[in-house]
Amino acid sequence: MASLQTAPPQSFSGVQAEADAEMFDVFDENEMHQGTQPRSVCHRNGLWHRAVYALLMNKQQELLIQRRSAQKKVSPEKWDLSAAEHLQPGETYLHAAARGLIEELGVSLPPTQGSTPASIIVEGSTESSHSGVQGEGHNSCSHRETAASRIPDLCARLKGPLAPRHPRQLDIPETGIKDYEFVETYSFEGYNGPVMYNSEEVSEVAWISIPELARRMKDKPDDFTPWFLCEARTLDWLGS
Repeated sequence: MASLQTAPPQSFSGVQAEADAEMFDVFDENEMHQGTQPRSVCHRNGLWHRAVYALLMNKQQELLIQRRSAQKKVSPEKWDLSAAEHLQPGETYLHAAARGLIEELGVSLPPTQGSTPASIIVEGSTESSHSGVQGEGHNSCSHRETAASRIPDLCARLKGPLAPRHPRQLDIPETGIKDYEFVETYSFEGYNGPVMYNSEEVSEVAWISIPELARRMKDKPDDFTPWFLCEARTLDWLGS
């Protein structure tokens, strides 16, 4: 796997991915809505909530995968999906998938791929999408509005869900985490734009073909997050 060049930290400080106070819609085991609760309560008590996986594919049909940083609470230094997002209250899976690609990877559509110009307002000045997405501590209202305006165009390019919505349970006794989610997966194929990521959340990224990924998952499953392995089986990448 050929690693991509790490984006300069000052150009993409990303978003805070594990804010304990972040609010989630919560559900019973039949996906009936039960209200909202903070992330910390959901993960401590095993409350069902919603998450989406987004797969970024280039024109060579290679998948972008990311290696989680050593500082992550769950599965540090493991290879993971292109992007994964918890749904915000009232948000659709499709919208969350597009939002995740923008927030986590700085994905943008040039004018030939979408109707919205691929530019982002960063700290009061307009920069190209190669500057990525500013972190939560630096977000301006202008940036948030510009990023939000790009989501509909990106939604129109996504394929999915790639499999029926399905439950996924992850219990980590050593950390007390009970992560119970209803999941859908979407893909963006033929991407040829820049990729940026938060170096505090991700140590590196790489493009890899699905057959090569399947071979590596079979040979060294411990190199990958458990939910990535589960989703690879759901999408029938690993075969029998």
